[in-house]
Amino acid sequence: MGAATSRSFASYPTELVVYVLTLLDAEDLLDCRLICKRFQELIDFEVKLQYKIALFEACQEDCPSSSLGTSAKLETLRAHQKAWSTLDWSDSREFERADDEGRLRLSGNLLTNINDAGTHIRFRQLPSAIRGIPWKEWTLTDFGLQDFEYFVNASQDLLVLMERPTEGRTHRIYLRKASDGLDHPSATLTTLVHTTTGFYTDPIQNWDYIPSMEGPILGIKIEGDLEIEFVFWNWHTGEKKLHKEMGGFVRHLILDEQHVMFAWFTLGDSGCYLNIHELSATNLDNVESHASDVDSYYRCALEFPETHDLTRLTNIDFAHSTDSSMAYHSDTGVMVHPPFSANHGHDSIVLDLDRERGNLALVIPCTTFYKALDAVRASSRSRLDIPWEQWGPRGAFYSKPPAQWTSICTFGTRCLWLDCDTGTIELVDFNPYAARRSQHTQPSDREAAARDAMFFHDMVAESIPNRAHHRLISSPDRMDWGGTGVLMGEDSIVILDNDTFRLLTF
Repeated sequence: MGAATSRSFASYPTELVVYVLTLLDAEDLLDCRLICKRFQELIDFEVKLQYKIALFEACQEDCPSSSLGTSAKLETLRAHQKAWSTLDWSDSREFERADDEGRLRLSGNLLTNINDAGTHIRFRQLPSAIRGIPWKEWTLTDFGLQDFEYFVNASQDLLVLMERPTEGRTHRIYLRKASDGLDHPSATLTTLVHTTTGFYTDPIQNWDYIPSMEGPILGIKIEGDLEIEFVFWNWHTGEKKLHKEMGGFVRHLILDEQHVMFAWFTLGDSGCYLNIHELSATNLDNVESHASDVDSYYRCALEFPETHDLTRLTNIDFAHSTDSSMAYHSDTGVMVHPPFSANHGHDSIVLDLDRERGNLALVIPCTTFYKALDAVRASSRSRLDIPWEQWGPRGAFYSKPPAQWTSICTFGTRCLWLDCDTGTIELVDFNPYAARRSQHTQPSDREAAARDAMFFHDMVAESIPNRAHHRLISSPDRMDWGGTGVLMGEDSIVILDNDTFRLLTF
């Protein structure tokens, strides 16, 4: 019956068949190519359908405001993907760093730094020859704050200023526009206030902030001496969603508007833990009054394999970037709209595990966490512990970096680090669709790598599709490799040195 229906529909006029096909999503279109030769020919000939499939397979999304037509968008998308898959950047420039230039940070295509005195923040919009994004620079000054830290989300034109208290425990967070420094119009409250509770009676001299963001959710880790608190707001409304006091070594990552993930361990412990918590203002008071550690009030826990007896963690960290923008600034003041931008539904998240005998990087696609949350929703239990065997073997990837390497950075499905011994960029793309078509997919059996790392007690098998690429950028004797770092954005790679930085743009 189904086959007869397909043959009957395939005999309809071409215009009608193409119109119906345009209503389908990319996955359905790929299935339709397998039904009959006519469907295959129509889909392969129609540019709009090819562009929809190409976006899906590249984990990108269309920008309707772009002035380019569909054919030009498709050509540009294919060029962009080819350039990244071969690490064939279109331009390489080296910049001297000023003596008072602070740490460089990359948000999407926006490179920023604050001077040592904290009086001005410099913004560099990095160009893209392929996507048509221009270079632009500007500087913001006169913030009226004495001691503060900052965070930028380029996709929302958001500059977050976190002011350290001169006395007491009251922290103020100011929400400004990154483009001009004025109060952000999307924020109902342009100043968020939080007073840490703490257990020390002596004044705390040094406060550190580690912010993260996903859509309207702003999360900040506030750390002073041995006191650690996490606060999450909906920055559009000013509503506080979650507040937790914690001990030990903890990192956080906002998954979506309803969930945040904590990775943690205690000093001297060999195990790492991943817990997913709900962001809900309805249970805020309960969380504040009862949550003394990260192990309380979680909805889902992802368990790790048993670690080796000699393994001791010394630090953990997340690497993840979701900052894509559909509009960029030009010198004329007119916003520039690229033809497409990253769709972060298949992002790669890296959990960097530092241990006494070296590092181990665990790459986890966002889809793994979404599947875990689906399992929680389908369960009648209020919280769910998922053993490694149910999520790890097909939902994670372990990698042992070289002995001398920079920390891993990510953007979208790509993970990148710099091998300081050889001066080689190592890029691994975990795009599941592109990796399946590639002849360079890594072996599925990763037991040897995990065992060689001397991290787990028993053999650990895991694998997710990926493609690995590398390119030599420089001889190690040309740069001070001891001070080198690397950043990656949507269209650029930034190689950091103590006195210079090199910009590679696509």
